[in-house]
Amino acid sequence: MRLNDVAKFLNKEFEVEVTRFSIRRALGKDASWSKKVTQNVAQEQNADLRDDYMHEACEYRSDQLI
Repeated sequence: MRLNDVAKFLNKEFEVEVTRFSIRRALGKDASWSKKVTQNVAQEQNADLRDDYMHEACEYRSDQLI
């Protein structure tokens, strides 16, 4: 998910206006987050496990997730 997509999601779900720069700045404080790490993790995922997770995650509303 790109930073613009995250900003649109936050606007749609929580009615807050944030820029991709502020999102990047907030994520940048966490030294373990990077775009490269996110892409690598996504490529390593098992498709069946991902489907199971998505099925279970659909039971929650967006305001219940952190």
